[in-house]
Amino acid sequence: MEYINGPTMSLYLMSQPISETKIIINCLIDFIFKCKKNSDLKYNQSKFLNKIKDLQKHKIFRKVFFKKLFKILIKHNWKNIEKSPSHGDLSLENIIIKKKMIKFIDLSDNFVSSFKLDISKIIFDIISSWSFRNTSLNLDDLKIYSLKIYLLKIFSKKLSQNDIEDIKMLIILDFLRVLIYTKNKNEINLLENKLKNFYDNINNPLRW
Repeated sequence: MEYINGPTMSLYLMSQPISETKIIINCLIDFIFKCKKNSDLKYNQSKFLNKIKDLQKHKIFRKVFFKKLFKILIKHNWKNIEKSPSHGDLSLENIIIKKKMIKFIDLSDNFVSSFKLDISKIIFDIISSWSFRNTSLNLDDLKIYSLKIYLLKIFSKKLSQNDIEDIKMLIILDFLRVLIYTKNKNEINLLENKLKNFYDNINNPLRW
């Protein structure tokens, strides 16, 4: 992987016009929905409830706010998550752009393999600005916002309301799962603030 020559998607977004980034995003969306076509079986919801219970054990989640999150996660109907091919950790850092083509790195054996997890991960990454935390480039908030709106509009057209509800819950899981591995206090504060904003506006994607 280290020999692939090209910028990550996060760096590409900051250095290229948004029109160029959308071309790459369209290819990424094609990949995700090809994976969706190859999904038929569904996971038993115990797979998700066990993961949620494991997360609850971590000391970082003792605040009242996190108890609210775990309550809605446990209450959610997890019976509609399809098994499908997926990247497993589809963050902007794990997408390399070479000659305007997508190259995936760091494919992950996640606790489930589903196109919905890939969608949740890339939305999590954009709304949390996680892949931009160590970038040397100045962040262009307008570009990030434009990309977020572009993605959300496409997903809202291509997915059912039940799919979208599943993805919302998976986004919360993405936040929690990254938090348990984060040691830097500033990064923890960033994630917690972004997660609270997501939770407060969970039914208003334009404010994520």
